[in-house]
Amino acid sequence: MSATFAKEGWQMGFVADNKAGFSMRLAKPGKDIWATVKMDALQAQVNLEIVELGATANKLVLTPPAAQPEKVGDKEDFPYLPPYPGSTRKDGGRGNGPLDVSLPGKSDSEPMLVGSGVAYRSYQGPSTLSKLQFVRDYREALLKAGWKMQYPVEEKAVNDYGSLAAQYTQNGRDVWVKLEYEYGAKLSHSVADVGGEDWGSKLDKDCRLPLYGVFFDFNQSTLKSESEPVLNKAAALLKARANVAVEVQGHTDNVGTDAFNQTLSGARAASVKVWLSQHGIDSQRLSSNGDGKTQPVADKGTGEGRARNRRVELVKTGCQAR
Repeated sequence: MSATFAKEGWQMGFVADNKAGFSMRLAKPGKDIWATVKMDALQAQVNLEIVELGATANKLVLTPPAAQPEKVGDKEDFPYLPPYPGSTRKDGGRGNGPLDVSLPGKSDSEPMLVGSGVAYRSYQGPSTLSKLQFVRDYREALLKAGWKMQYPVEEKAVNDYGSLAAQYTQNGRDVWVKLEYEYGAKLSHSVADVGGEDWGSKLDKDCRLPLYGVFFDFNQSTLKSESEPVLNKAAALLKARANVAVEVQGHTDNVGTDAFNQTLSGARAASVKVWLSQHGIDSQRLSSNGDGKTQPVADKGTGEGRARNRRVELVKTGCQAR
């Protein structure tokens, strides 16, 4: 089937690992057509879906986040992430805990959790809105507004996901968004404004500050470049509290041996300590320690819980939680 499509000018976009499905795109002047083929050998069925976007203009225009964090009520839309045109807001609120911006279906890397609280909005989109159009339009609008895509990174990958995630780091901001499409055009927007979180008050009150948004290579202690906005904010916090000493603590989940997790958590904590000392924090104020899997903060039996347990924390020396 793909060979037949290719003869007519279609380009391959995605092939499932088990070869039971693929997507292709035909892009010509005035036309943008996508096809998804799914095959069920046991049932001898072939399902073909085609969406034509050539006549559908992208009406989304997004305003970048302002220099200062916006105050947005639970019944208000995010000013930098308005609903899709023709949508109706159904719900809104806030939740504790980080936002998962991991690449869907990617099991060979560390999950990416960001922030310590999430604001969300849910909408009922237009009945004619397809998943492909939703992802394509928001991806284009986010990029034009200065956001960096976490996924889908490439345009040809928009048909592979029912969601998208992006980060905004300009104007001193550090904002993550995740948008999801469910069957029937049920839409959700989730936002973690990492830059707008009051870390100083949390450290003073709780004596410890989880740094969700610090990322490492899988099972390694090498810091990823995506960690810099969070580490920069941590450095700014310590510079503003020049008399505060902290221990950088590393924590892992319960997968793997005690010895491996102990070593990994200590190496990751040490990597963060070195980074902070190289960015203006007196090393005499810093110490590091790995606690392995001995101090979980979430359910060890779920993927989300294990991801929350994998973390780096700043612990204020000589502090007692209020």
